[in-house]
Amino acid sequence: MPTPPNALQVLRTDHVSVRNLLEQLYDTTTRAVKRRRTLLEDLGTELRIHARIEEEIFYPALRDAARKEQQRFMVQALERLHVIERTALPELEHTEVVDTAFSGRTKTLKEMVEHHVEEEEGGMFALARQLLDEDRLAQLGSRLLERKEALLQEAG
Repeated sequence: MPTPPNALQVLRTDHVSVRNLLEQLYDTTTRAVKRRRTLLEDLGTELRIHARIEEEIFYPALRDAARKEQQRFMVQALERLHVIERTALPELEHTEVVDTAFSGRTKTLKEMVEHHVEEEEGGMFALARQLLDEDRLAQLGSRLLERKEALLQEAG
C-alpha cells in the first residue's frame, strides 16, 4: 500500500494542477468561449480550495512551530495569496472571455501564482521541513486531503 502524501506533496500537486489550468487558459483564444469558461471555472475552484487549505491548515501549523522572525515570511506569503484569491481571480472571473483584457488578466494571474509557488516551494517548504518532522508533515497531508475533499463536495 503506497504511503499517503505528506503536506508538501499535497500542496505541490495542487501547484502543478493550478499552473496547468492557467497555462491552458492562457493558451486559448477569444474563439474558444466554451473552453475558456470551463477552464476558468475549474481554475477558480482549484485555486480557492488550495488557498483555503493553506490558510486553515498548513500556515497555522507552520506558524505555531516557527519563531517570531520566521513568521514574517508566512504573513507575506498569505497576503500574496489573498491578493490572488480576492482580487486577481475575481477580476478575471468578471471579465468576459471574449474581451481582449481577458488574456492580459490571465497572464497577470498566472505570473502572480507562479511567484507564489516559487516563494512557497523555494522557502516555505524548506522551512516546513526544518520545523516539522515527517510524522507531523504526514498528519498535515492527511488533514489537507480531508479538508480538500470536503471543500470539493461543497463546491459540487
